[in-house]
Amino acid sequence: MGRYFIHAHAAKASAGEPKARYTDRLMNLIYLILVRYAHAPMGSTLLTRSYSFWSIIKLGNSFGCFRRLIYVIIFMQFMNGSNIMKFLTILIISIIIGMSNLAYAQNQPSFSLPIDCELNITCFIQNYVDIDPSENVRDYTCNKASYNGHKGTDFRLLSTLSIQKGVRILAAASGVVKATRDGMADKLALNIDDPSIKNRECGNGVVIDHGNGWEIQYCHMKKGSVIAKKGELVEQGEEIGQVGYSGLAQFAQLHITVRQNDRIIDPFTGNDNFNASCSLAQNTSSGLWDKALKKQLIYKRGDLLQSGFSTAIVTPASLEGGEALQIPFSTSAPAIIIYARFINLERGDKISFEILGPSGELIKNITDPLERNKAHYVAYSGKKRPKDGWEEGSYKGKVKLLREGETIIMQEQVIEIK
Repeated sequence: MGRYFIHAHAAKASAGEPKARYTDRLMNLIYLILVRYAHAPMGSTLLTRSYSFWSIIKLGNSFGCFRRLIYVIIFMQFMNGSNIMKFLTILIISIIIGMSNLAYAQNQPSFSLPIDCELNITCFIQNYVDIDPSENVRDYTCNKASYNGHKGTDFRLLSTLSIQKGVRILAAASGVVKATRDGMADKLALNIDDPSIKNRECGNGVVIDHGNGWEIQYCHMKKGSVIAKKGELVEQGEEIGQVGYSGLAQFAQLHITVRQNDRIIDPFTGNDNFNASCSLAQNTSSGLWDKALKKQLIYKRGDLLQSGFSTAIVTPASLEGGEALQIPFSTSAPAIIIYARFINLERGDKISFEILGPSGELIKNITDPLERNKAHYVAYSGKKRPKDGWEEGSYKGKVKLLREGETIIMQEQVIEIK
């Protein structure tokens, strides 16, 4: 699959063709500015100068990061004329920029959900695009639901057990399959420097070309599930494979990277990720998701993946593998433990646990505040079996995420012991 599957999660950009393509565009841009204005002096007709400006605008739009600089340069050139010329120049620039931006917006695709799941129930957004070019981390809302250099969006499942049912990956928009790969094993990456996945961090995956320079790369697909074929046309919502955890994956997930002319684009804003601005009030209204989906993609500052009861201490690994969900309860169980599994918690967050047994309160406590943000966090509280065993009846558990004295999330669970 070549460069499309190198460093899907790495901070450094791929070398080679993209860099050369940007260099060519810059040289062409400089050449066009010099040539157009060498042959369009102030004595030229307004039509000639407008054509020159429009030609450069079109090239500028394809070279997004220099667009504003180009506008300023041309504006300064035009302002050397008379007052009438200045007025007409401002009018023409306003019209052309408006037309240019409208054409750019019309060329933006509209994406549907690329995974067949229930958002915030059976799948969750773990990581967003990191828009901070430094070693710091920022997502599009100025929060830290990402990691350094992350170039896409991660939709995670509850556990690796989920992929046994076959969770479909869907084309987010219609397009032509550009590249595919299959055959890599589904294996959680415990070592990010594992040589067996070097230069194949994306794992099994697909790249779809959506036209006008837009493409999406789909990563970490289940071994043997890729059904998309290179060169074929796929429709929006069509299955292209299934969720897995091949490549550099630490949980069962679908990672997507959106590109436009080789620039990384954040689908939640429609902007490239280099030096992009962020806002605490940011929402998805300006993003690339279709209208029906935007309402479901409201940003959440922390989320509860799951909570429940167990008879033994749970770990992130046991929950990721699904083992903790299969433990039976009886009056002779060694312990009753209530657990909670969160993503993207913030410094200062606390977790409250309560268990009410048939005879009343069994457990009630609150954890110490978190000392730093947590991308993935498992907490629990429990009690060992009493000498005479557990009382038969209903046991009700309650988990709360507390932030600045308020309950952000609450979930309840019930088990029966007989």
